[in-house]
Amino acid sequence: MIEVRRHVLTPPHLAGGGYVSALHVGHQGSVFLGLTGARELLWRYEPSQGKSWPLGLSWLSPGAHMVHRSLVEDPDGNLYVGASRLRWGARSGLTPQAGHTGRRAFMFAMRWIDRLGSLAAVTELFVLRRGGRDIIPLFRGLPGLVTALAWHEPTRSLLVLTGGRRLWAYRPGEGVPVPIAFLGPYFHHAIGVDLSGRVWGLGRGRVLASIEPHLPSEGVGHAPARRRATGTLPHPEPDRGRAASGIDAWALAPDGRMFGGLREDGSVFTLDPASGTSARLGKPAPEPRLSGLCAGPDGTIYLTAGLGHVTLHRIRPGGRLERLGPVVDPDGTACHHVHDLVAAGPGRLFAGEFYPFDTPRPAPPARPGALWEISIPT
Repeated sequence: MIEVRRHVLTPPHLAGGGYVSALHVGHQGSVFLGLTGARELLWRYEPSQGKSWPLGLSWLSPGAHMVHRSLVEDPDGNLYVGASRLRWGARSGLTPQAGHTGRRAFMFAMRWIDRLGSLAAVTELFVLRRGGRDIIPLFRGLPGLVTALAWHEPTRSLLVLTGGRRLWAYRPGEGVPVPIAFLGPYFHHAIGVDLSGRVWGLGRGRVLASIEPHLPSEGVGHAPARRRATGTLPHPEPDRGRAASGIDAWALAPDGRMFGGLREDGSVFTLDPASGTSARLGKPAPEPRLSGLCAGPDGTIYLTAGLGHVTLHRIRPGGRLERLGPVVDPDGTACHHVHDLVAAGPGRLFAGEFYPFDTPRPAPPARPGALWEISIPT
């Protein structure tokens, strides 16, 4: 039986939402949180102390602000942050309905996030140096919402995904982000990198394809990636369209296998990058979305599923899904939706809670998100 604890960020500093939309476990065991719809977008939680505090990344101008699955650490221990602010108005193509202010305006923006154009977001990249306290701006002005970040060791660069489809590379300290590739027409919430450094995505015709990023020697200009297609990933029914389809999460096992969560129906699949073969493993909950997916220190793949009533699962040898239990704290409060899942040691997971916008109505009451700590008996 799993043990669950819910940590509410204090002091709250919340405005319009305060949902946990990004997580990262640092080299020293600290848990870093990226928030959506909050005045303070970057937080640190110390498990040994049971305390959390903001790190000073504030964005108080009008709009909906977010750090969307965009926290990553390089091998030197520097933490990179991708933050976006959604803009209202005619230029952005995003105008709230009459009477939508505060929380209602924020929630309206979230429901339309996949349809936003490049003018609808102002984006910035930041870095928190190892051992430092100041958050340093790196670059501002990439078109579209920063959807995800990943560190790419072969090129010693930061991979940046904008708008769920466009991939860039940024080599810290050198020039500007370089356009690498268009991942495909489907919306990607994560960057999947295999052990060889190839990046995987869902291309036209639902073909799983990989690209090999490379950068010009001067670090600027266009760097087209070499693309290699594999087999087609079957499309579940019903087809909710390209904006509602795509890959929600990736996890990489120590043996090189990759696991992905499908956005449109909430199923999980496995991919062998060496052969390019893939297989669907199952659908652990009736609702769409599967954005909580990670590999534990021993290589076990964990995943969360469900909207409004989250459950934890793991993938057993051979690909069988095993249900471990509901994510409910001791007072009976259930986790609404997990937007990111990370492992923090053997049998210990942290999950970031986000409002379940895709839940069938009636939806659960809106509330600020929280950090959920899950212990799994060994």
